[in-house]
Amino acid sequence: MSKKSQVTIFIILGIIIVFIIGFLVLLKYTNFNAYFDNLNIEKFSVSPQIKNVNDFVIDCLELSGEEALYFIGQHGGYYNEKIQNYNGIPYYLNEGKILVPEKGKIEIELSKYVNDALVICINNFEDFPNFNITKGTIKTKTIISDKEVSFNLDYPLTIKKQKAVYRLKSFDYKSPLRLGIIYNVSYSIINELAKNKSEICLSCLSDLTLKNEMHLIARSYDNNVTVYTIADQIYYLDINRYSPDLFGFGNYNYKFAVRD
Repeated sequence: MSKKSQVTIFIILGIIIVFIIGFLVLLKYTNFNAYFDNLNIEKFSVSPQIKNVNDFVIDCLELSGEEALYFIGQHGGYYNEKIQNYNGIPYYLNEGKILVPEKGKIEIELSKYVNDALVICINNFEDFPNFNITKGTIKTKTIISDKEVSFNLDYPLTIKKQKAVYRLKSFDYKSPLRLGIIYNVSYSIINELAKNKSEICLSCLSDLTLKNEMHLIARSYDNNVTVYTIADQIYYLDINRYSPDLFGFGNYNYKFAVRD
C-alpha cells in the first residue's frame, strides 16, 4: 500500500472519529440538560406532604386579593391614606386641580391591603396543628395591567413534620379584573371634566365607557360634589362573598369624586 493511500485512510478514520466524538458530546450534553431540567421540575414542584399548606396560602392570597380589589375600588385606589375625600371617596378633581393617583400608587395600596388581610386569613396556620411552621415576612407585589391584576407573594415558610423539612416561598394569584382599563377610563373622564368646565360632553363620557364595556353612573350631592362610579360589565365578584352593589348584580365598582 502506498504512503498516499495510508494518509487517505488515516484522514478518513480521523473524520469518523471526530464525528463519533462530536455525536457523543452532543448526546451527553442533551441528556445533561434534560437531567437538570428534571432537577428544576423537582426543585420547583410542591411536595405532596405540604401541598395542602401551599394550597391554603394560595386560597388566602386569592381571598385577600379580591377583598383588596373590592375595597380599593370603593375608595378610588386608596387603602388607609388620609386624602381629600367626600364620605370616604377621594377627589380626583377638586376645584380644577387633578388629584388622580398614579397607577403605581394604587399597586402599592393593593399590596398593603393584601399584606394585612393575609395575616388574618392565615391565622398563624392554626388549621395545621401537625406541622411546625416558621414564617418569614409577608411581601406582596401587585401589578395592574389592562386585562388582569397580578398578586405576587413572597412569603418564606419552613415547614417541619417529624424529621422532614420543607420550604415554600413564592405564591401567585391573578384576578381577571380589567383594572388597568378602568384606571385609564377614569383618567380620561377627569381630563375631559378638567378641560370643559363650563360644558361637559356627556355623550363623550358615555361613548368612552361603552367602548370599553363599562357602566358609568354619576350622582350629584351637596357642595357641588359629583361621585362617579365605573362598573366593569365583564368582571364579576363572588356574590356569595360580597353584597350586590348599586347596580344590583354584584359586579366591580370603582368610585371617585369631583368637586366643581
